[in-house]
Amino acid sequence: MSYPRLATCLPDPSRHDFFHNAHKALRLGHCRMLAELGSHDFGCEDETRALIQKLRGLIELCRMHLQGEAREIHTAIEARKPGASLHKAGDQARWEQCFAELQSLIRAVEVATPSRRNIAGQSLYQHYALFAAADIAQMHEEETQLLSALHCSFSDTELIALEERICKATPESMMTSHLALMMPALNQSERTKLIEKLQTSVPDCAASNFLRSQDGTQTQVSQA
Repeated sequence: MSYPRLATCLPDPSRHDFFHNAHKALRLGHCRMLAELGSHDFGCEDETRALIQKLRGLIELCRMHLQGEAREIHTAIEARKPGASLHKAGDQARWEQCFAELQSLIRAVEVATPSRRNIAGQSLYQHYALFAAADIAQMHEEETQLLSALHCSFSDTELIALEERICKATPESMMTSHLALMMPALNQSERTKLIEKLQTSVPDCAASNFLRSQDGTQTQVSQA
């Protein structure tokens, strides 16, 4: 068995990094979901229905995140420096196949008889673990190799513009879900910077609604 290796060449930490917060949120989502799927009793129909709804939302968030990266980031760097995106032919199709397989496994849980639901749930848990591991491994490649290539080819102003295009193309519900995962995934300093950024540079509806929803809970989040 082979294991992923940590990159030895890290990007300049003083440069703009649009992967950091987004990937912290997704890693937290994966870790939480793996714990919930692994400890869940799929024989409890109502609780299973609620967990499946949450899983579908997280899968869709991952899907839209990957699509945004492919559409904006990979396309931009390939146009400027061919081959630098690490994006291989068929990558997106393989990810879409993963998403379709997960949806099929979810459906298997939903239609299973009570006596077979835990078996279907175990299969879903195991396959989701493999998907999460692959997604986390790809995040590391993007945060190291891809980000280093981006820093060589783009100014921070250009990188910020790319990030803003991805955000603007993201539906409000998905942006809100991502921000809700992001806040507890960040440390206090990172949360403060993100809130300041949302208040000043991203005055869209999703950010505004999210900040209003945080007014009464920010103290607890900051102390977490």
